[in-house]
Amino acid sequence: VGLHMQPGTGQFLLVAALPDGLHAFGVQSRQLEWTHPIGVAETAYVADAPGGPEIVVVDANGGVAYLDAGTRNLRRRHSLSGPALSVTPVPGLPALLYEESSRMTLRYLDGTLIGGFDLRLIPESPVRAPVSVQARGDTHDVLVGHT
Repeated sequence: VGLHMQPGTGQFLLVAALPDGLHAFGVQSRQLEWTHPIGVAETAYVADAPGGPEIVVVDANGGVAYLDAGTRNLRRRHSLSGPALSVTPVPGLPALLYEESSRMTLRYLDGTLIGGFDLRLIPESPVRAPVSVQARGDTHDVLVGHT
């Protein structure tokens, strides 16, 4: 998931997302600080979520759970139409970009669909994945990688 600061502790943590759950290691201590059992297929860290930092966990069936990054308490859930191949935060917007089968969808953090596009429109690429989302004024550029 990446580096984030555990609220109130001042300690930097590296959170590893493994199929059996989340495992946080202290960057300075190099010790396991906590684990959180949850089915993980894809994850994202949303530092600027309206209620404070969140860890977004998508399971193998497309279920999406939003965990408070400090307490790991569940904030909310919703479901996608199927499994997600990737999830990418959108800077400056309370939204996530999901790669769902042959579509990219942009959804608010409550799961409400903002829009989407058919990935089959991107030529010469059997596999696509969002690499980066960059704000550009009132719009966003999505860099999509392929193999």
